[in-house]
Parts: sequence; structure tokens; C-alpha cells
Amino acid sequence: MFRQYVFVLVVAGEGKEVIDINGIMQDIAPKKGWKLHGLHYQLAMSAASFLDDSFVYFNGLKNIAEAAHHTTPAAAGDISDVRVIGCLFSDFILAGAGHMADARVSEIIRHDYYEKPIVFDSDDRMNLEFTFQNEDVAQGDCHLRLFLDVEVL
Repeated sequence: MFRQYVFVLVVAGEGKEVIDINGIMQDIAPKKGWKLHGLHYQLAMSAASFLDDSFVYFNGLKNIAEAAHHTTPAAAGDISDVRVIGCLFSDFILAGAGHMADARVSEIIRHDYYEKPIVFDSDDRMNLEFTFQNEDVAQGDCHLRLFLDVEVL
């Protein structure tokens, strides 16, 4: 079965927003669980944000909220050391380079798990972190289209 989710994040000029999207697939598979065979997504951002080298940072996580592993060192010269178990993927997309070089819509970015699907039981949660840094002076938006190839157990 394929599922599509569409999220739109609006950010003030020269601003940054980080949102956690929790419990993906819990609406149709809350009791038995599901298998993730493939995850594909595409991003699009407003033209002004794209031209001013804005960026998107996007994580897929199993059973952890993204904010749980953000720590800041106490003083200059210190380092934070957080090891995250359950990261399915992590992508950084800079407008005007790499995945979005020719247009303000990215190529479809694929993460495939067909050889060994990721199993989510009824207690597991798929969480996403969606960060948009708008470098333009005007308000901007970023659209995320997320496609999941899943098998409900």
C-alpha cells in the first residue's frame, strides 16, 4: 500500500523553524503494526527562499523525538556527544546546490528498505523532523511530499 503525506512549513523572513511530526501511520496501523519497504520524498520551496540559498534538514526516526537528542555544550571548547539509535535517514538539502540545482522542486529522494523492511509494531512510532531555514527577507514556505510504501500487518 502507498501512503502520501503533505506538510507545508511557513517561516518568517530570515527565520528558522523546526517541527517534529510524530506518529506517522498510527491512523491506520495502531494495533498490529506495519512494515516500511520504501520512503520517498520531494521538497519544493518558495522562489525567493530558493534563490537566497535557504535549506531544509529532514530526519526520519524510529521511536525517538528529534528534539530529544539536541544538546548544546556548556562552554566554548566543550563538545556534546549524543548517539542516536533509530535514525532511518537524515538528509540536508541546500537550495541552489545538489538535489535542487535546477529548480525549486527537488528530485525525488529515495530510501529503500526492500531487502530488509523496517518493522514497526503497535508500540513503535515513526517520527519526522522537518527543519526549514529561510534565508530570504520575506516569509517563505517549504512543501514536503512524503510517500511511504508500507505493508500493514
